[in-house]
Amino acid sequence: MFFLILIFVQIILESLPVSSSGHLILAEYFFAAILPGSFTIVSSNKMLSHFLHGPTVVILAAFFYDRWMFLLQYIKICWPYVLKTIGFAFSANVVTFLIYVFFNYMIDVSWFPVGIGFLISSLFLLSLWFCNKEIYHTMTLKKALLIGAIQGVALLPGISRFGTTFVAGCWLGLTPKKSFEFSFIILWPLIFFGFLKSLIAFSKVGFVIQGVYLFDYNLLLSVVISSIISYFVLRFVYWLALSHKLWYFSFFLFFSFILWLVFVLSA
Repeated sequence: MFFLILIFVQIILESLPVSSSGHLILAEYFFAAILPGSFTIVSSNKMLSHFLHGPTVVILAAFFYDRWMFLLQYIKICWPYVLKTIGFAFSANVVTFLIYVFFNYMIDVSWFPVGIGFLISSLFLLSLWFCNKEIYHTMTLKKALLIGAIQGVALLPGISRFGTTFVAGCWLGLTPKKSFEFSFIILWPLIFFGFLKSLIAFSKVGFVIQGVYLFDYNLLLSVVISSIISYFVLRFVYWLALSHKLWYFSFFLFFSFILWLVFVLSA
């Protein structure tokens, strides 16, 4: 039951600018407080996290279906734009990868408090209230590299990758639509290959993790239901982004910070 609940948390919150991984940790704090010893920690299992990105890969492909189908249909006309976008996304992810290597092999980020990540994300989103909503500029390599760096820093616990990269794009002069799209363009290849890597890893152990079969009927049903919810949540978030209202989630993250603080002080 706890495993299924955590799956819902991970998949649905992937569509929100609130750090799904951070709230997975928060959910585990909650369960540990009310029913100690009733479940095992799963947020620290990187392969499981990569595996749960699988539904998001499909959700994003479905959400942007009209856009990528249009580009494929008119590729003879759109190829300069496609190549430029791929170049920007690749450059951004190179920076993200370098920061990832630094975090994994040079320093230990497990010490970073997830609540501080919530607070940082909250302040980022709140800054949208002050962002210029009338003057926009085009994407450049410099902007792509900076957004990639922001995405890399968002590897720290509790920092929302979607939230911070979207806000960075807006402050760099991109339209909310472009900021939203680029934030997920640079995410998709990362989670796609991460999902493939997790499939290979779990295939060696019979797709069993902590005594749970990953293709169990109940688990698959939970994945399907949470994925459908996540898709419509993403459409709602897209509307909020284009309406300059995504900063509302800063209050949600501040509440998450307060909740984390309560757990820490009561521990």
